[in-house]
Amino acid sequence: MALNFRNTVRLAGLSVSTALLIAGCTVIEGGNASEGTSKDKVELSAAQAVTLANQAIASAHPLTVSSSGIPIPLPAPRRASPVQVASIDPSAGVSALSSRSPLQDFAGVYGSFGSAIAAAGANKLRTPSDVRRALAALTFDKPNALAEGWYVKQAMIAAGDPVFAQGVRTEVRARNKTAVLEALSTDENFVMQLPGVSSASAAVAVSIRNEHQHIQGLADRFIDTAYRFQKQKWGMSTPVPGMAETKTAALDEEPSLADKARALAASLSPVSTAQAYSPSVMNRILTLGAYQVIEGSMEKGLAKSQTSTGRCLNWARLNLAQCIAAAHFPSEEAYCTGKHAIAEVGSCWAEALPPSTLAN
Repeated sequence: MALNFRNTVRLAGLSVSTALLIAGCTVIEGGNASEGTSKDKVELSAAQAVTLANQAIASAHPLTVSSSGIPIPLPAPRRASPVQVASIDPSAGVSALSSRSPLQDFAGVYGSFGSAIAAAGANKLRTPSDVRRALAALTFDKPNALAEGWYVKQAMIAAGDPVFAQGVRTEVRARNKTAVLEALSTDENFVMQLPGVSSASAAVAVSIRNEHQHIQGLADRFIDTAYRFQKQKWGMSTPVPGMAETKTAALDEEPSLADKARALAASLSPVSTAQAYSPSVMNRILTLGAYQVIEGSMEKGLAKSQTSTGRCLNWARLNLAQCIAAAHFPSEEAYCTGKHAIAEVGSCWAEALPPSTLAN
């Protein structure tokens, strides 16, 4: 009977609980409280409930959901896209952070150093605290990233040269994109064959020259500050005789290891100072610029190993650390900052151009 009841209710469009509710209402309305137990003690057997429910459903005016006034529960709205449960693996957050482009990291390192240079330029350099504040900002620990950031900055100048950009696009149309990209990745001198390369190299040369002059002027300010500090009682207890007149610091008497290494490399290099550019540096700048024009990004040209510029910057970093470790007076701190944190870094970037170009 229970099975027939469920089937009958299902055919009528009612749930079992609704049918039982109807049966319960029928009992309460039709019963006589004086003839039985009190209303709160009335209990129906399963058989009685089923009989009364069947009678209600089979009556002359069968109930429907709409006619009974029973509210229809609406289905819960479905989300347009299911909620994705985040990984509970702690390394998931680290992997999300690691998705940051290496190009962005390089640009960030170079941008931070550029901000430090700008702040040093605005620094009054009146006290040892001023020098130490500048020194802290100029100290870097990622020479390779700083080198790549500098390359990216100069490559954007090359890519922005309209003559060079048009020449690169012309070469792509003539040889197809794949062939040009292959040549750029396998031959560092290929970029010099592209139309308009002389215009881009000239624009980059001007940028590097202006940058070098600015950095050299800033370095000179720190060296002058070192001389000025020497004249103060707190600057140096025993000033070096004749330093203020000759402006040659004691640390300049012995060339640094980096200076010796670069002098040796220059003597062995087949590139003469009369050439208009340094292939190891300028060619790479122009190659990255060509990638930017073709791909809209220079990710493919980023260095997978340390470049000569990165090695040079690393020497500057080590020389600065050694100089500061040996410094005892504020004047020496100012000298180390100007000599290694600024001037030597600038010389690493200036290697793209011969000294004759920098002097113009």
